[in-house]
Amino acid sequence: MSEPFSFNVTTRHLSPDGRTAGSSFGEVRLTGLGRRELRSMLEALAAVAPTVEYPTAPEMRITSGDQQFLIQVRDGRLRYSSWAVRAGGCDLPPAQILEAITGREDEPVAKASPVVVAAAPTAPVTEGRRTGMLAVLVAGVVIANVVTAVMLFSPEPALPAELLPEHQVLDPQAGRRHFERAVGTYETGRQEGDRRLIVRRDGTVLWARYGPKQAVLEELPLTAQAAESRGRPAFLTSQGVLIEVRDPLTLVYMGDTYRRVLP
Repeated sequence: MSEPFSFNVTTRHLSPDGRTAGSSFGEVRLTGLGRRELRSMLEALAAVAPTVEYPTAPEMRITSGDQQFLIQVRDGRLRYSSWAVRAGGCDLPPAQILEAITGREDEPVAKASPVVVAAAPTAPVTEGRRTGMLAVLVAGVVIANVVTAVMLFSPEPALPAELLPEHQVLDPQAGRRHFERAVGTYETGRQEGDRRLIVRRDGTVLWARYGPKQAVLEELPLTAQAAESRGRPAFLTSQGVLIEVRDPLTLVYMGDTYRRVLP
């Protein structure tokens, strides 16, 4: 018999059932959800994804045991990322996202039913099974056509170039000018769950996620190369993910919009 699952989900820019997106929705925390409830929310988010427009940026942060996952809307599709894997996210349908999170294929179900939040917490999936699924997912993204990106200081494996937006890495002199113009601190906001990017002159970038009162809960140091994408400045990180420069005050990273913090 299959093991039971329990998930805690924090939504942002989403109604509690995941069926309506809007920047007026703050963070909502749902606890003790089962597989069926989680799949219902993922399918509802996938249905609304094609209608999402800036500045709305809906997302679901899912935890189960000691594992954390991030689901974002990007270009009308669901983007899946795992905090445990230092690689860029990938676009997946709801069924495959659920399979990656739980470590096993989900059974077909009828049309998604409303979310029931009152389910009691149950035992988390075994570590070995989930870790195995994460390894298979990352291998599918990376192994197919791995390329080496030489970063400013320490090289790290990058995602295949065909999974990135069209871009061109700049020579060091031109790249230095890009970094000089972009140096600074950028934030998605200053509430719990918002994120921060610090761009430095030396080609390093520091990502962080805020907890209560802007306490830093997570940090991820990155190296980067200056690039151009679609005629605009960009930075190719050591994750193999582009940070896009929309204007002097705005960066876009992993589907999130960051605004420069002005003195």
